[in-house]
Amino acid sequence: MTINSFDELIKNEKSILERIEKTPNGANLFMVHPFLLLADIGVQVSEQAQSEILKANPNISGLSRTPYAALKRSTARQNVNFRAERPVSEEAQ
Repeated sequence: MTINSFDELIKNEKSILERIEKTPNGANLFMVHPFLLLADIGVQVSEQAQSEILKANPNISGLSRTPYAALKRSTARQNVNFRAERPVSEEAQ
């Protein structure tokens, strides 16, 4: 799957969330480094889309690959677990 804009990311949210859910520690990995996880689950985010995402969320522009790689290699049970899901109000639509 290729994402060329922020709007395309939103339009494909459901299938992306399904891929994240199937990935071990997927939601945690997303929280650590969303772009690396998206690439790992087969979602190619174009430079234009990355630029739009970073404009809306500038705090994710300087994320390190090191914690992502460590979590991805880990077989230990995680003490904190995130769940990636659509907001309830959107599921009803």
